[in-house]
Amino acid sequence: MATPGIGQRQYSFGEFTLDVDGGALRKGSDEVRLRRQSFEVLRYLLEHHGRLVSKKELLDSVWGDTVVTDGSLTQCVIDVRRAIGDDARQTIRTLPRRGYVFAAPVIESPSSHDAIAPSQSAGRDTRGSWPLAAGAVLLLAAAAAWWLLPFDSPAETDQASRLDHIAVLPFADMSEAGDHGYFSDGIAEEILNLLADSPDLHVIARTSSFTFRGEDADIATIAEKLGVAHVLQGSVRRSDNRLRITSQLIETATSTEVWSDSYEREVGDVLVLQSEIAAAVAVALKATLSVDAVTPPAESANAEAYERYLQGRLFHNRRAQGDAERAEEYFRQALEIDATYGRAWAGLAGVYFVRMAEDNSEKVATLAAWKEAVEQALRYAPEDPEVQLRAAHFYWNNGQRDTARKHVRQATVLDPNNPLVLAAWAGSNVFHGRLDEAIARQRQVVALDPLGAIEQRNLAAMLAGAGRYDEALSHEQKALDLNPAYRPEFERLVSAIFTAQGRFEEALEIVRRWPAGGNRDRGLGLIYHGLGRSSEATAALENLTAGTDADAAFAAAEVYSYRGELDEAFKWLHTCLDRANPYGREAWMTEARLSPFLVTLHDDPRWEKTLVHSH
Repeated sequence: MATPGIGQRQYSFGEFTLDVDGGALRKGSDEVRLRRQSFEVLRYLLEHHGRLVSKKELLDSVWGDTVVTDGSLTQCVIDVRRAIGDDARQTIRTLPRRGYVFAAPVIESPSSHDAIAPSQSAGRDTRGSWPLAAGAVLLLAAAAAWWLLPFDSPAETDQASRLDHIAVLPFADMSEAGDHGYFSDGIAEEILNLLADSPDLHVIARTSSFTFRGEDADIATIAEKLGVAHVLQGSVRRSDNRLRITSQLIETATSTEVWSDSYEREVGDVLVLQSEIAAAVAVALKATLSVDAVTPPAESANAEAYERYLQGRLFHNRRAQGDAERAEEYFRQALEIDATYGRAWAGLAGVYFVRMAEDNSEKVATLAAWKEAVEQALRYAPEDPEVQLRAAHFYWNNGQRDTARKHVRQATVLDPNNPLVLAAWAGSNVFHGRLDEAIARQRQVVALDPLGAIEQRNLAAMLAGAGRYDEALSHEQKALDLNPAYRPEFERLVSAIFTAQGRFEEALEIVRRWPAGGNRDRGLGLIYHGLGRSSEATAALENLTAGTDADAAFAAAEVYSYRGELDEAFKWLHTCLDRANPYGREAWMTEARLSPFLVTLHDDPRWEKTLVHSH
C-alpha cells in the first residue's frame, strides 16, 4: 500500500485500513465491501475513536435530515462487525441505551489540518481519553456504598419534575413452597432497570419501592409515600422449569388499571420476558425505550447461572451476619456454570470491596481475588455501569488513580441517572468542599430513593456540614422514621447540631444518656468546653487521647479544634488517618469535611494538604 500523502485521510486498526478519501475499507491489499451507510458509520466511529458516540450523533451524521429508525443504524453496525470479523464486538463496543465506542487502537494518517510527517505518526496510539476531574476519593458509608469518585457535575435541571414517575414493586412469589422470592425480586428489579433507562420516566429506586414487600399497602398510600403517578406490580409462579408471570400497571390517581398481561414461558426465557414486559409498560406510558433496552443482548447468561446470581444479590444487598460469605458462594456457583458471566464477577468484586473496607486482616489473599474479579468483570461486561464502578473502587484503593478515574467516568457515561452514580457525584463534591453542589446531587438521589434511610442520612450530614441545621434535622428525622435502628446515629447528629448552635444544655441532656465510651467523651468534651466547665472538658478529652483507634483520634481532633488548639487538632487528625484501615481512610477525610467542629482548620494551609495528600 502506498504511503499516504498529506491530505489523504486514512485510519488503520489491526489488519484493516479505512481510506476515507478513496471510499474503501481494505484488509491488507484486499478490499472489503461495505454499503455506503455502513462505511459512513465506520468512518464516524473511527474519527471519534475512544469516546462514546451516541446513536443520535451517528444518525445525524450519516443520515442528516432523512428520517430513519434505530434499526437502520443497528444493521449498519452489524454489517461493519461482520466485515471486521472475530473480535468485532470488542472493537466496536455497544453501550446499551447509550451508543457505541470504537475501542481498538487506531493510527491516523496525516490530514490537511494536521500536517505531521508519516514517520512521526506511524507508531502513535491516538486512542481518546475520558475527560477527568482532578483528585477524588472513595467512601463506604454506613450500610450503603457511598462512593466518592471524580465526577463532572452536570448543570441543574428540572427535567425530573416533568417526567412520568413510576415505581416497580417487588413481584409476589407465588411458587408452591414460597421459596423463590429472590427470583421474583430479580425479575422486578431487572424490569425496573430497563425502564430507568428511558428518558421519559423517573423510576423510583429499588431500595424504596421494595420496602413494600409483604405489606398490604393500598395504591394511594404507596403513591403518597413515593410520589409516583404509576405503579407496576406483578406475581411470579414457578413450577419446575415453567414460569407464569402476571403484571399490572396502575394509575395511582384513580387506582385504575392502565395495562396488564400474563405470560407463560420456560425459565430459560426469563431474560427475554423481562425485556418484553418493560417494552409493554413503555408503550402503555408512551415512553421511549431504545432498541438495546427491548432486545436482550446476544451474550445472555445461562438461566441457571442467572438464578445463582440473583441469590447472591439477595445476600449481598441484605448484609446480615454471614451474608457476605453466602453471597460469595452463590456468585461463584454462577461462575462455575458460566465463567463469562460479567455481572457475577462484579458481584464478587463487590463482596471483596466490602471485606477489605471492613477487615484488612486477610489483605493479600482478598486483594488477589478482588483483582481477578474486577479484571474478569471488565472483560465480559464492560458496558455495565456497576462493573465500571467496581473497577474504580479497586484501582483507586490500590493507588492507580488515573485508571480509577477512567472507569468512573465510563460509569457516568453509561448511566448518569443511576442513584449510586448521583450519590458518588455528591460525595465527590463533598470531598472537594463544594457542599452546595453535593446537596443538589443528593437531593436528586433522595427523589429517586425517597424511602432510603441512608440517603436521607447522607443528605442530613451534608446539610449539617453546610450549616443548614434545621433542614439537616428534618432529614435526619425522616431517616429515623424510616429506620428506627438509626436512633444512636440520630442522637449523635442532633447533639452535634445543638452544640454547634450553642444549645449546650439541650445537647447535654442527650449525651448524658449515652453509655461510657468514645461517643460520650466526644460529646462531653465539646459541650463542657462550650459551657466553660474546663476541668470536665479536659477530663473527657484525656479519655479520647488515651484511646487507640481511629474513632478516638478523630474525636480528639474535633475537640482540640473546637478549643482553638490547632496544632493538636492537626496532630490528632493525622493520627486518625494513620490508624484507619487503608480501604476506609477516605471515609474519615469526608467526615472531616462535614464536621462543624473542624471549621477552624479550614483556612490553615495544612488543611488541604492533610486531606488530599495524606496518603
